[in-house]
Amino acid sequence: TDIYWYPSLPVMGLLTYENSTINDETTIAFDTRFSYIYNSGWERITGEVTVGAAEWSGSNSDFFWGVTWTGASPSDRIFFVTNFNEAEPNFMRFYNGVDWDNFNPVIDALGSTLNSARILTVFKNRLIALNTWEGAAPGNNYVNRARYCQIGSPLDVNAWRQDIVGRGNAIDAPTQEAIVTVEFVKDRLI
Repeated sequence: TDIYWYPSLPVMGLLTYENSTINDETTIAFDTRFSYIYNSGWERITGEVTVGAAEWSGSNSDFFWGVTWTGASPSDRIFFVTNFNEAEPNFMRFYNGVDWDNFNPVIDALGSTLNSARILTVFKNRLIALNTWEGAAPGNNYVNRARYCQIGSPLDVNAWRQDIVGRGNAIDAPTQEAIVTVEFVKDRLI
């Protein structure tokens, strides 16, 4: 007999993952520890490439934000997710439709990494991380920063490197106010 047990943790995100099939948007739910996919009922996503990648840590104030973008091949549909928890031992994650894996890209020659972001979005063919945690984990919080990868795959080993021309970089807004949300107005990211 199948038995389903749910720990009754608070819902921290209901996001849609755009599969490669046109207009096939799978709903993925998050609580403070696990992710679930809806297939005629909620099922926990347990597949992981890196040990621990399928389990999250956080409190009831660490909400999830995610976006679907390309992977190593332009035809890949990869779901990038963050819960803006600077103490998350497995950093941000990406989901390929089967397994979760850690996502903390290297941003310079010193080995500094992008550990977390409040928001992940896509703009002008680049994956963008806003309000970031960078450096040796947990690193420093840059509340007014937009860090972006190269045009193309954000999973490329050098995609986020700011010290290689044509790859990634960052820009800081001229304010001390934290970036807490984004919106598209015509062809501008506000």
